[in-house]
Amino acid sequence: MATVAPTTDRGSAGVRAAVERLYRDELRAEAPQWERDAGVPRSVFERLGAIGAFEARWPGGALGQGDFDVAETVVRETALASVGACIALGTHLEAYFRALARCEYGRAVWDDALAGRRVGALSVTEATGGSTPTTCHTVADRSGDGWVLSGHKHYVSNMRAATDCVVFARTGDRTDLTSFTLFVVPLDAPHVRLTPHRMSAARASATAMLDMSGVQVGDERRVGRVGSGLMLLLELLRAERLGAACAGLAVAELCLETALAFADRRRIGDVPLRLHQAIAHRLANVASEIAAGRALLAESLEAARNRRITSAEAGQAKLVLNRVAWHAADEAMQVLAGRGFTEETGLSQIWRDIRIGRIGGGTDEVQLELIAQSLRPGELADHPVVVAAAESGGMA
Repeated sequence: MATVAPTTDRGSAGVRAAVERLYRDELRAEAPQWERDAGVPRSVFERLGAIGAFEARWPGGALGQGDFDVAETVVRETALASVGACIALGTHLEAYFRALARCEYGRAVWDDALAGRRVGALSVTEATGGSTPTTCHTVADRSGDGWVLSGHKHYVSNMRAATDCVVFARTGDRTDLTSFTLFVVPLDAPHVRLTPHRMSAARASATAMLDMSGVQVGDERRVGRVGSGLMLLLELLRAERLGAACAGLAVAELCLETALAFADRRRIGDVPLRLHQAIAHRLANVASEIAAGRALLAESLEAARNRRITSAEAGQAKLVLNRVAWHAADEAMQVLAGRGFTEETGLSQIWRDIRIGRIGGGTDEVQLELIAQSLRPGELADHPVVVAAAESGGMA
């Protein structure tokens, strides 16, 4: 297996170029095997580590904002290779490093994580919880100088490559929102059991159930202070949702280009398919949605760089870009027609895989609820039409 040489330019632009070369020259061709093997191998993380991708993402440590341009490049290139792999790799790139930066254990393994020798996953969802983390039943009880964790988690991705899993657990009263804490749990610890989910799509995500029955961990694996778990989890989820938005944009653009390439060559009579109004309008509609989504994502990433993005704003980006991606994939399938359903083009896998974008990391409905709860009167609150409507609403 050929390997892209480690870049001597460890600056942002040099690393981004090296990531693009690695995917173009090696990883895109390997991605179908990840699908067949139901997971991304650890060697992929090690190759990204060797060219400095993780180090460039988190120069100076994950307590800072890091380099969003590097993160965007890694997510984009991974999504263009495999949606499932993007889910898996994203948890290491964002959630794992953010957790390691806030625990004593992280200091000991930070260099290994940058090199891709230690790889992380994130577990939140439970059978009764869905996207509502406060219904968590996994518990972490004090035991001497450490903790004992017991619980059952669903839909934990990156379980082929992961060595550690960031676990969301209860450490206090069940009605208190400060009763949650995050822990970095070693997946080779006694009493940890993994059961793969049989996925209908996005198989490279390596998604599994995680059972813990009396798993002992030291206090050095506690993330942040006791009771800060929910606050820290919201940070991880905002990052995850922005990553999902970046992946959605990449996939939408790929689907549009795929449809355009086919419609340019395919002829109905003497006229290219792309020039038939029914097809031209489909493509124009998708292109317009992508342009609007790209502007929203740029605004969201800028807010994140300035540490002022809210959960609702991250949710908006995820909601919009993954709806655009799904629509683009579906329209591309319609344009390619029977050819789209064959395995030769690869579009059918993208079409299957990108549907997870509207479910994983919080469903569309969860994002809509977050957005709805954030709505407040804006700068037009004193406009006569708005005032009249408000007054009318108060009438008996």
